Amino acid sequence: MKIRMLRVGKKIAINALLFWPAIALLGAMAYRAYSVEGMLGDYTRCQGCFVEWTLISDATVVAAIFTLLWLSFWAKQRVIRLSLRMTALLVTLLYLADIVAIKLFNSRLNSYDIKTYFDPSTVVEFLHLDTRLLLLLCLIMVTSAIVLILWQHSHRGLKYLTGLLAMISWGASAIPIKESYVHDVYYRNFISVNLDHGSSKSYSTDYIAALDRKYPNSGCTSCEFSDATHRPNVIVLVVESLSMYHSQLFSGINDWTPNIDAIAKENRYFTNFHANTFRSSHGLIALASGYPTMVPIKPFLQQKPVEGYRNIDYTLPKFLSAVGYETAFLKAGVLSSSDSDLFAQSMGFDVIEGSEYPGYQGADRYQFDSVEDLVFYRRVVDYAQTAQAPYFVMAVTVTSHLPFVVPKTRELDQEKTMRYVDTAVKTLYDDLVKNNFFEDGVLIITADHRAMTPISAAEIDQFGLGAASLVPLIVVGGDFSSGAQTALVQQNDLLNSLVSWLSPDCEKPHMGSFLREQPKSAQCVYHSRGDRRDAINVFCGQESGAIKFAGDDTRLVSGRLTDESDIIDYVNFRRIQLTRRAQAEASSAEVSNVEASSKVTRQATFANEICF
Repeated sequence: MKIRMLRVGKKIAINALLFWPAIALLGAMAYRAYSVEGMLGDYTRCQGCFVEWTLISDATVVAAIFTLLWLSFWAKQRVIRLSLRMTALLVTLLYLADIVAIKLFNSRLNSYDIKTYFDPSTVVEFLHLDTRLLLLLCLIMVTSAIVLILWQHSHRGLKYLTGLLAMISWGASAIPIKESYVHDVYYRNFISVNLDHGSSKSYSTDYIAALDRKYPNSGCTSCEFSDATHRPNVIVLVVESLSMYHSQLFSGINDWTPNIDAIAKENRYFTNFHANTFRSSHGLIALASGYPTMVPIKPFLQQKPVEGYRNIDYTLPKFLSAVGYETAFLKAGVLSSSDSDLFAQSMGFDVIEGSEYPGYQGADRYQFDSVEDLVFYRRVVDYAQTAQAPYFVMAVTVTSHLPFVVPKTRELDQEKTMRYVDTAVKTLYDDLVKNNFFEDGVLIITADHRAMTPISAAEIDQFGLGAASLVPLIVVGGDFSSGAQTALVQQNDLLNSLVSWLSPDCEKPHMGSFLREQPKSAQCVYHSRGDRRDAINVFCGQESGAIKFAGDDTRLVSGRLTDESDIIDYVNFRRIQLTRRAQAEASSAEVSNVEASSKVTRQATFANEICF
């Protein structure tokens, strides 16, 4: 009896182990569906919708996996059998990695992000974000791999089960899903998201010709300067992922940045300032180039960070250099990250420096080989004391980048990290005051983009469509009136703002300007979305809407814009221009790499008439 019981128990254990991959995959599918529902059900007032839509969309991927497994159980040759199972495991691995991406980073898995963030030290930091989730997914993969690779015997039950599950999944994938342009990126399967052709759909020759006629090359805006033109020192502090929801002043949601809030209250701060993009590289490009960064006409996965912006004639650093400024790009992280070296060179900075700077030797290192904010700010202050006046510095931090590593303790805690960041900004501000920087200098504090964390219901209720793009903007110094400013402005307005401040008669009429006593709103503000890579949000006055790229059929899919047709034409023309520049770059000689340097000797030049 004992022997029989042992045999039965052994048989049950073996069958349970063999059926484990199928059970685990179905469990992961259900987990993703309910995760998406938890994120969006309440926000969209469509409870229960996202479970159904996610299961239907993911059914295609799951059906493909079960089909591969089913075929492997019928295969006679070991090589074919293993090839089919390894392919199934690879697709499963990508499916699970997508679950991690959407759960932890509020983003979908794509090859660009894999290439960008697959740095051993960064991966180690990220692995601490949700240990239980990651351990569970690793358990699923390891046990499934062991079973599928080592088990070589035929099993009738597995043949029929995988075949049945494949048929059911294919059938479920054929069920039509209610279209939801704004939120569908979350419930669509990762293959569909990565193969989205909206951003790569080309425009017809006739439409391009019509846009060329509508927007003829009007040349540059001519600006006159003299040796007597007031040229204050300027530091633009780009605090990684500084967001509205971190601040009591800017949102009322959290109170993690009391020092930054105090600085803002004593000076000038903007409550309607938008990031042009969701990623650091393009946020910096918008700030330095004056261009509202958009995506070129090609698949997102083939796009590069600085593509289409390498050979711009008129950038902020080039403009300021022409009127006698020394310009510097200082970054707390390594220059190779996000092609920051190529960005800084392309924009025309005189001094380009990252965490390779020799003065950081011996300092603790964090994400992207960065130094912590306090160490970085000491370097910023030192540079300002020795720079050739007038000078312009763009200082970019890293500490508050995901996964929010608290310096020294290395805890993974967003609130503690932001409180550290807040204290560090106060230290920088105090040091600049001690050095009399504000006697003839302006400090501009802002962010590269909103933090890549899930958007809360409180943010959506308060900011609506702007929840993904609004970031703080604070102007310290410059004899401007203090208090809250409501002008509609964006990152790429920095160029117009500085130029018009130095030469009041020199201004782009459609762009915003925030360095003046009465800030001027931009005609429209543009934000390239991170959740939907083939869409852009547009804000014009009190109106807003989302535009989906689709070649000649590019259209408004949500919201309201009075000048809808003209705005869509403008967006399309900007994308066409960007693609032309990218193609010209590809056909020209390769741009040489930039080496980190602490200082570049430079002969200042001055021009009486400047174009931008």
